[in-house]
Amino acid sequence: MEDMTTLTLIGQLTMLFSNAFGALGFDAKFGQVVTSDRPDLGQFQCNGALSVAKVYKKNPRDVAQIIIEALEKKEIFSSLSVAGAGFININLSDDFLTAHIRQMSADERLCCPFVSKPKKVVIDFGGPNVAKPMHVGHLRSTIIGDSLQRLFRFMGHQVTSDIHLGDWGLQMGMLITELKARNSELPYFNASHTGSYPEELSITINDLEEMYPVASMRCKGNKTDMEAAQKATLELQQLTPGYYALWRQFVQISMQELKKDFESLSVTFDLWRGGWKNHVSCKLLRCQEGFCAVVSFGRKRCRRSVFFLIHAKGP
Repeated sequence: MEDMTTLTLIGQLTMLFSNAFGALGFDAKFGQVVTSDRPDLGQFQCNGALSVAKVYKKNPRDVAQIIIEALEKKEIFSSLSVAGAGFININLSDDFLTAHIRQMSADERLCCPFVSKPKKVVIDFGGPNVAKPMHVGHLRSTIIGDSLQRLFRFMGHQVTSDIHLGDWGLQMGMLITELKARNSELPYFNASHTGSYPEELSITINDLEEMYPVASMRCKGNKTDMEAAQKATLELQQLTPGYYALWRQFVQISMQELKKDFESLSVTFDLWRGGWKNHVSCKLLRCQEGFCAVVSFGRKRCRRSVFFLIHAKGP
């Protein structure tokens, strides 16, 4: 028999009631105890008498009463009573609750058991963007996501947390064209450059955060600038060496600052990945060649779903 002290409070109560049901010739499974639906009548309740009545063709209130008589002398209870069709209301004694709280406080897990069948849990949260300051929405996602990962880990699940950076798309093209307008002499913009690129970019996160809104406003107000940013985005996604090297610098600069911000919040991530996936284009090409991707209102999508893969306007 399992040690009562290793069980949760409901686990202990369920064991007592299950033993009582079994001792009276009923199936012990009917002894399940749950938190009360009527706190005004009891702290916990057992509804097993109603199920017993159906299976064994007995009056549910009579079954509930004999269960109570088998348990009422135990010091754990302050009161046991029958309500309605045969619900058993349970109230625990102050002495027992005090002892239980002392037992919980002495246990580093507060008597919370690990799950019997751990699962693999992946949580994507945070989602900050490269070159953009975080806002309150990111804080909300971070708090909720980190709370969930802590709970899942505490329960014994295998958790993988992913920050999922916003590091791909038109915003990168805007940053590239903005930096090019300011420092066109950098080797990243020289199509004939064949050597290595600088290991560090002489700009800071503050520079990036200042550049992006300027670039965004310029593109919104000027069709030529928007087309240039879209072209740069496409070239980046085609892994043009200079743009790809520059993109890596943008991401590195942002990640350094983001890690400091999340560290100050005591939030950790197992993965620092973003929206960039080098293999997506190859898979899409195979999808198109295999005729399982079609153009629908200017977008390519898989025939078996409505999941859009490419927007008609470009990157």
